[in-house]
Amino acid sequence: MEYFKTEDGQIQADLARRLGIVLKQYHIQLISSEKYEVSLSLSILQTLLTNCVELLNNLKTRDEQSNPLYQFPIDPTKWGFDENNIIVNTFYQPYLTTEKVVRHIRNSLSHPTKIQLTSKEKTTGYITKSDTPSIEKVLFISSPDLNGKGNSKKYKSKQQAEEKIRIDGNFPTDVQVYQTENNDFAFQQQGKPFHRIFEIVLSPENLLTLTYSLASYLSHPLLKTWDSNTFKIEKLAA
Repeated sequence: MEYFKTEDGQIQADLARRLGIVLKQYHIQLISSEKYEVSLSLSILQTLLTNCVELLNNLKTRDEQSNPLYQFPIDPTKWGFDENNIIVNTFYQPYLTTEKVVRHIRNSLSHPTKIQLTSKEKTTGYITKSDTPSIEKVLFISSPDLNGKGNSKKYKSKQQAEEKIRIDGNFPTDVQVYQTENNDFAFQQQGKPFHRIFEIVLSPENLLTLTYSLASYLSHPLLKTWDSNTFKIEKLAA
């Protein structure tokens, strides 16, 4: 069946709707000892956060006070997680919303590196954590100031590094630029090297709820009676 298009001719909202249906059908109808809901959720979540990013940005223009993606604090009944799932966050984000979290997860899914859980300097990506054969947790890491080897990214000039701080706007206010022994520039905080890092751990249930809720959220432009302001997130039955 052809995709339904929004008034401006886009199909992303219907893509989100169909992916939500796929996840719901798989979750409810499949009876098996080997279910791959985590793999399916990760695949759908990455698709939503890459192919539907412009749709996500467009929905941001609506009234944020009535927009569940931007509400603070995070509602775990809608999104499947809250601040208790967050392990580390050195980004300057005083009001952490679901929108900020999913953008960190988007970075984890879109730019994965070889994660070393025993390393002090963890790099961007995602990995499962389990003490049993079943997947118990998925760890997402967003660390834009480290390269794939866990080394701090360097800048050729102080101006370039300061521009990075200004443009991104989510560095703590006490982060400064310093000149390294190799005459390039990096970040420091209270005299120690600094890099932004965000880590969140989600259970398979957390991940399933988040993915389905995001698909439900992104599909709103298809509703003929939608007032472009009121969001109703459809929940996935256990």
